[in-house]
Amino acid sequence: MKIEVLYFDQCPNYIPTLQRVKEALRQNGVTAELVEVNVRDEATAQSVRFLGSPTVQIDGIDVEATARSSKDFGMMCRTYGDSGKRVGIPPIDLIRAALRETAGGKPGAHDATQFRQMRALGSAPNRQQGRAFPPSARQAGVPHSP
Repeated sequence: MKIEVLYFDQCPNYIPTLQRVKEALRQNGVTAELVEVNVRDEATAQSVRFLGSPTVQIDGIDVEATARSSKDFGMMCRTYGDSGKRVGIPPIDLIRAALRETAGGKPGAHDATQFRQMRALGSAPNRQQGRAFPPSARQAGVPHSP
Protein backbone atom coordinates (compact mmCIF):
# COMPACT_ATOMS: atom_id res chain seq x y z
CA MET A 1 0.00 0.00 0.00
CA LYS A 2 1.29 3.43 -0.94
CA ILE A 3 0.00 6.60 0.70
CA GLU A 4 0.81 9.95 -0.82
CA VAL A 5 0.34 13.24 1.00
CA LEU A 6 0.34 15.93 -1.66
CA TYR A 7 0.86 19.53 -0.58
CA PHE A 8 2.30 22.87 -1.61
CA ASP A 9 4.84 24.99 0.24
CA GLN A 10 3.52 27.04 3.15
CA CYS A 11 0.38 24.94 3.57
CA PRO A 12 -0.53 25.19 7.28
CA ASN A 13 -2.43 21.87 7.15
CA TYR A 14 0.30 19.74 5.58
CA ILE A 15 2.19 18.71 8.75
CA PRO A 16 -0.99 18.09 10.81
CA THR A 17 -2.32 15.95 7.94
CA LEU A 18 0.90 13.97 7.77
CA GLN A 19 0.70 13.38 11.53
CA ARG A 20 -2.94 12.34 11.23
CA VAL A 21 -2.12 9.82 8.47
CA LYS A 22 0.62 8.31 10.65
CA GLU A 23 -1.80 8.09 13.59
CA ALA A 24 -4.46 6.42 11.41
CA LEU A 25 -1.88 3.88 10.24
CA ARG A 26 -0.93 3.18 13.85
CA GLN A 27 -4.55 2.87 14.99
CA ASN A 28 -5.39 0.51 12.12
CA GLY A 29 -2.22 -1.53 12.62
CA VAL A 30 -1.23 -0.98 9.00
CA THR A 31 2.19 -0.43 7.49
CA ALA A 32 2.50 1.46 4.22
CA GLU A 33 4.91 3.38 2.10
CA LEU A 34 4.31 7.03 2.99
CA VAL A 35 5.38 9.52 0.33
CA GLU A 36 5.30 13.29 0.69
CA VAL A 37 4.77 15.04 -2.66
CA ASN A 38 5.45 18.76 -2.92
CA VAL A 39 3.33 20.06 -5.81
CA ARG A 40 5.05 23.17 -7.15
CA ASP A 41 3.06 24.25 -10.20
CA GLU A 42 -0.24 23.98 -12.05
CA ALA A 43 1.03 21.48 -14.64
CA THR A 44 2.15 19.10 -11.91
CA ALA A 45 -1.14 19.63 -10.06
CA GLN A 46 -3.02 18.43 -13.13
CA SER A 47 -0.68 15.46 -13.65
CA VAL A 48 -0.95 14.14 -10.08
CA ARG A 49 -4.70 14.87 -9.74
CA PHE A 50 -4.09 17.42 -6.99
CA LEU A 51 -7.39 18.58 -5.48
CA GLY A 52 -5.63 21.10 -3.27
CA SER A 53 -3.34 21.13 -0.28
CA PRO A 54 -3.26 18.78 1.49
CA THR A 55 -4.53 15.82 -0.53
CA VAL A 56 -4.21 12.24 0.71
CA GLN A 57 -4.28 9.38 -1.79
CA ILE A 58 -4.03 5.67 -1.06
CA ASP A 59 -2.76 3.67 -4.02
CA GLY A 60 -3.62 6.66 -6.22
CA ILE A 61 -7.21 7.03 -4.98
CA ASP A 62 -8.40 9.98 -2.89
CA VAL A 63 -9.36 9.18 0.72
CA GLU A 64 -12.54 11.25 0.40
CA ALA A 65 -15.03 9.17 -1.61
CA THR A 66 -17.09 12.20 -2.61
CA ALA A 67 -14.01 13.83 -4.17
CA ARG A 68 -12.91 10.85 -6.27
CA SER A 69 -14.79 11.94 -9.37
CA SER A 70 -13.72 15.59 -9.10
CA LYS A 71 -11.68 17.11 -11.88
CA ASP A 72 -11.02 20.40 -10.05
CA PHE A 73 -7.25 19.98 -9.94
CA GLY A 74 -5.03 22.93 -9.15
CA MET A 75 -3.01 25.00 -6.73
CA MET A 76 -5.54 25.76 -3.97
CA CYS A 77 -6.34 24.96 -0.37
CA ARG A 78 -8.26 21.74 0.23
CA THR A 79 -11.10 21.17 2.65
CA TYR A 80 -12.77 17.98 3.84
CA GLY A 81 -16.26 17.31 5.16
CA ASP A 82 -16.40 16.67 8.90
CA SER A 83 -19.72 16.49 10.77
CA GLY A 84 -21.46 18.91 8.43
CA LYS A 85 -18.65 21.47 8.27
CA ARG A 86 -15.56 21.96 6.10
CA VAL A 87 -12.11 21.55 7.67
CA GLY A 88 -8.57 21.82 6.30
CA ILE A 89 -7.32 18.49 7.66
CA PRO A 90 -8.92 15.17 6.69
CA PRO A 91 -10.78 13.65 9.66
CA ILE A 92 -8.99 10.63 11.09
CA ASP A 93 -12.12 8.50 10.63
CA LEU A 94 -12.06 9.31 6.91
CA ILE A 95 -8.45 8.17 6.62
CA ARG A 96 -9.07 5.05 8.72
CA ALA A 97 -12.09 4.10 6.60
CA ALA A 98 -10.04 4.49 3.40
CA LEU A 99 -7.30 2.31 4.92
CA ARG A 100 -9.86 -0.37 5.79
CA GLU A 101 -11.32 -0.21 2.28
CA THR A 102 -7.89 -0.63 0.74
CA ALA A 103 -6.84 -3.46 3.04
CA GLY A 104 -10.16 -5.30 3.02
CA GLY A 105 -11.42 -4.87 -0.53
CA LYS A 106 -14.90 -3.93 0.72
CA PRO A 107 -17.50 -2.39 -1.59
CA GLY A 108 -16.36 1.07 -2.57
CA ALA A 109 -12.79 0.04 -1.87
CA HIS A 110 -9.60 1.08 -3.55
CA ASP A 111 -9.23 -2.46 -4.95
CA ALA A 112 -7.79 -3.31 -8.36
CA THR A 113 -11.19 -3.84 -9.97
CA GLN A 114 -12.48 -0.43 -8.96
CA PHE A 115 -9.20 1.17 -10.01
CA ARG A 116 -9.45 -0.44 -13.47
CA GLN A 117 -13.07 0.69 -13.79
CA MET A 118 -12.17 4.24 -12.80
CA ARG A 119 -9.25 4.25 -15.23
CA ALA A 120 -11.53 3.02 -18.03
CA LEU A 121 -13.84 5.94 -17.31
CA GLY A 122 -10.88 8.32 -17.29
CA SER A 123 -11.19 9.22 -13.61
CA ALA A 124 -8.20 7.35 -12.17
CA PRO A 125 -4.54 8.20 -12.64
CA ASN A 126 -2.85 6.00 -15.21
CA ARG A 127 0.39 5.01 -13.55
CA GLN A 128 1.28 2.68 -16.45
CA GLN A 129 1.85 5.47 -18.94
CA GLY A 130 5.04 7.48 -18.75
CA ARG A 131 4.62 11.08 -17.68
CA ALA A 132 7.07 13.89 -18.14
CA PHE A 133 7.53 16.21 -15.21
CA PRO A 134 9.76 19.23 -15.10
CA PRO A 135 13.09 18.52 -13.34
CA SER A 136 12.01 20.57 -10.32
CA ALA A 137 8.96 18.30 -9.86
CA ARG A 138 11.09 15.15 -9.94
CA GLN A 139 13.44 16.64 -7.36
CA ALA A 140 10.44 17.44 -5.17
CA GLY A 141 9.50 13.78 -5.01
CA VAL A 142 6.68 13.79 -7.54
CA PRO A 143 6.22 10.23 -8.83
CA HIS A 144 7.80 9.68 -12.23
CA SER A 145 7.27 6.77 -14.59
CA PRO A 146 10.10 6.29 -17.12
